[in-house]
Amino acid sequence: ILMLLSVVGIGIAFGVSFYADMEQSGNNTPLPSIKLPYKNFIAATGVVEAKSKNIYVGSVVNGIVKKVYVQSGDSIKKGELLFEIDDTQKRIHIPVLQAQLGSSKARLKSAKHQLELLKNMKKLSSNMVTNEKYTKVVDNYNEAKTNYQLSKVKLEALKSELSLYKVYAPINGRVLQ
Repeated sequence: ILMLLSVVGIGIAFGVSFYADMEQSGNNTPLPSIKLPYKNFIAATGVVEAKSKNIYVGSVVNGIVKKVYVQSGDSIKKGELLFEIDDTQKRIHIPVLQAQLGSSKARLKSAKHQLELLKNMKKLSSNMVTNEKYTKVVDNYNEAKTNYQLSKVKLEALKSELSLYKVYAPINGRVLQ
């Protein structure tokens, strides 16, 4: 029995020392404090009461609710704006994308003009323009056209994403909370 007790005691000692080492080796640095953008705010989901069933209303984007357009007990119609989420961080990209679009449009116009000049020169005399030069100008035009289309798509995608920051009533009903 004495031998059994000593083996159990040694096992407990190893266990305590092992777990104490694990606890000390962990990263115990505190997380930095976060400055909140507003003094008071609420994180919540809502429910629209319909005659048929309750509908949970939320947004596919995370963020701080900027403005609520309804109150508990309000009757609402399908498509009515319920609340907006702060989209400031997304909106700051619009002028940049608009500038990129304008710049890419100007490059496209210039590339198109150069291509038309070369085509006209080639019509006058095929010896005036080398195939290498013509291919380079066509490539520049195609690249400018692609960049312009890409800039348009980026701006449209951002505007589409911004629409997700507004939440509308999916059906007619009454706001519960």
